[in-house]
Parts: sequence; structure tokens; C-alpha cells
Amino acid sequence: MMDLGRGKATELVLPGTPSSPGPPPRDLTGAPQLKTALNIGTLNLRGGFESKKFELVERANDFGLDVVALSDVRVKGQIEDSLENYQVFLSGVARGRANWGVGFLIHKNLESSINCHRFVNERLMWISVKISGDIYRFVSVYSPCEGAVSERLDDFYSDLNDVIYRRGSEKVILMGDLNARVGRNDPNFANILGKFGEDSPANNNGKRLLDFCQSSGLIISNTFFKHKKIHTYSWENPGQNQKSLLDYVIIEECLRKSVMNTRVNRSFGMDSDHYLVASKLCIVKSRINSYRKPSNILRVNRLKDENVAREFVDILEAKFSDLNDNIVSDIETEWSLFKNTFLGAARECLGFVRIKNDRKKTDWWNDVIKAAVKEKRVKWIHWMQNRTEDNWTSYKEQRDIIK
Repeated sequence: MMDLGRGKATELVLPGTPSSPGPPPRDLTGAPQLKTALNIGTLNLRGGFESKKFELVERANDFGLDVVALSDVRVKGQIEDSLENYQVFLSGVARGRANWGVGFLIHKNLESSINCHRFVNERLMWISVKISGDIYRFVSVYSPCEGAVSERLDDFYSDLNDVIYRRGSEKVILMGDLNARVGRNDPNFANILGKFGEDSPANNNGKRLLDFCQSSGLIISNTFFKHKKIHTYSWENPGQNQKSLLDYVIIEECLRKSVMNTRVNRSFGMDSDHYLVASKLCIVKSRINSYRKPSNILRVNRLKDENVAREFVDILEAKFSDLNDNIVSDIETEWSLFKNTFLGAARECLGFVRIKNDRKKTDWWNDVIKAAVKEKRVKWIHWMQNRTEDNWTSYKEQRDIIK
């Protein structure tokens, strides 16, 4: 991820690789850093965002990810939120059942560098981030499946083409579940496709994707780095012994030398049949200051106590009683008096809690839940390494405890 607190350039290794002992350090001091790694990734959640959001942001933070493109988030409408160290952007269906959906997690180190964002539809959105003079347009996608109605695929690529075509001078990084098998080492797409994709030939969706990349000056970074097969396939159906590469990090050709690695990280986990595809870019970054002045938040949760609520009402009535003698000439003055009186009573009765960096706190996401989630992750890894019935049952029992 972005390490902004060091005085010279350092190379970061993606978590999960042999040369990486653990997640890279995160420094939020805002000190200048001229050149280092930008860690990005994409994941199909398979099951929606809401039930997995706290575990997701914790894992993203542990893995040092700066930008995460999400698919199958299953939300309605457009959502912008702040969750721990990440800004959340989700684009879902306008009406009807909450199917599909795409989105982003953007680390707060990059928050001040967000230029703009657009919610296109439930299969496409993009966000532009300015990094040291250059603007990077991150595009999150979720393509229709192989065999879907051709009109849907045509509409998807028409919308995607519009987003890429109108990028101007922005550098494109396209991530998501393309539901496409592109094969590898095809001489007809030598500049787009590397030697290290999956062995299966391209399907219809894959050919459509390759044609689109060729016409848009994009390359499929997954296929340019040699890894074990388990770090190549992003989707797996163990029950039917099926696996494939469906999730991609696709970049402009001019960024080819900036990509240091792209691979699957199976240990990320998230109760999905898809795995995280992570990519590390080495780029020049701006001097971002992530520090925010701590803010004071009223302790409104104290109103659940009947005695405190009664005291608050008494104080409020006394203060409003004192206002009766005031003659108000206009609505603005009246509103100002009302607001100041109400807040004054709240400050006097409830008090404040100090929140650093505007990080939202969630009562139920505590150390006990975190420990249970961590145990679930350990059992998931055990099952991945040794797929016995006992390991699967143990994992399911732990998963049910958390639910």
C-alpha cells in the first residue's frame, strides 16, 4: 500500500508472497514520499457488501490495499460512506431486486486526491484520483456472464467504451469480474495478452474483451506474470472441480512498466468463490497529508438512559423558557437561537467523545467479533489446504457463529 511516512523510496511486496513476512507497514503521518508502491485489487464478494463490510475493510487494511474494486455488492441506488480507514462508493440497481452492483474502497490516504467519481449503473462506475500531477481513472466493472443475452453484453461494452473514450488525459486502470476467459499467449493479441494466463482457450466473452482491449490500448496484467496455478485462477468451484481466471486488473499500455506484480491472494478470504486479485504499481505519488484534526462528537447514546434523557429535557425546557423574552426579527436569527440553545443543552447534559480522523465506531464490531472472524479465517485456510469433511464442517460452524 502507500507508505507515506518514509524519507526515501521503498519497495513493498504484496502480502502472501514468499518474500513478504506479513502486511506492509502503514504510516498515516502524511510525511512526503516521492516514489513507492500503490497496492490495488479487485474482488467479487458473491453475497453482497452489507454483511461483509467490516471484515472486508479490516482485511483490506491488513493487506495494505489503497484501492479495491468490488463487484456483486448487491445494493440499491448509490451509496457513499466512510468506514474505518476507507471511503466507500457503491453503485447498485435503480429499482427492483438488489442484484449485481459494483463499487470501490478508497483508502483515506487518497481521499484528498479524489478528483471526481461517477455512478454509471449496477455494472459500472469509475473514480478519478490525482497522484503527483497525473490523474488515474479507476474503473470498477461486473460484466454479464458467458451466454447472457447479447443485448446486455452489447450495452455493457457500449457503456464501458464511453467511459474509456471520454477519459481525456487520465490513465485508465480497469478492474473487476469480466466473466471472460481470455486464454494466453495468443499471437493475434501479443501486445495485450501475456504468456501466463489460463490454459483454456478464450470463450466468447473473452474474445469480446480482447477486442475491446485492443481497440482501447489496454493490456491484461494478470497474464504477464508467472505464478503457480493457484495464484492464477481467480474463481473456483471445488465441488465440480472447476476453476478459471475471470477477474482482471487491466491497465493502459503506457503503464506496463509501472506494474510490478499481479496475482491471486487466496488467503484474503471473504466467503466467496472468487479470490482477491491484487496488483502492485510503482508510481510517483503526490505529497498527501492524511492528518485530520480530531473532532468532538456529542454522546447521544447517553439518551438511552431514562435519567439522562429526563435531565436533558429539563435543561432544554429551562433554556427555551429563557428565550421567551427575546424578540426575534427574522427567521435566520430565530433558527440560530434555536440551534445554539439545543446544542448548548446537549453539550451541558451529554458531553463529547473525541474521534480521531473521523473514523466511525461501531458498537458490535469489537475485539470479541474480530477474534471470531480471525478464527473463521484460520479455519478457511485449513480447509483450503486440506479439503476434508471435518475441516469444512469446522469452518461452517465458525461462520455460523459469526452470523
